[in-house]
Amino acid sequence: MFSSQIEKLVEQSMRLSIEHYSSDEVDVVNAWDNVQASLSCCGLFNVTDWQEMANISTIPSSCHKSTVPVNLNLQNE
Repeated sequence: MFSSQIEKLVEQSMRLSIEHYSSDEVDVVNAWDNVQASLSCCGLFNVTDWQEMANISTIPSSCHKSTVPVNLNLQNE
C-alpha cells in the first residue's frame, strides 16, 4: 500500500512538472532533460506526453531517439 502511494505521488508531481516545461522554467527543463537522458526515455509514459500534458509542438531534444515513433505528429528538435 505504501509503495503505491509513493508511486502515485511521484506520478502526480511529474505530471505537474511536465506541464511547466518551457524555456521560462529552467529548473524544470533541466530536470526533465536530465531524467530523459539518464533513463533513455521520453516523457512520463511515452513521447505523446509532450503533446498531451505539456501542450508543446516540438519534442525536447533530450527525448531518447529510439522511443520516438517515426509517424508522430510532433517535430523533433
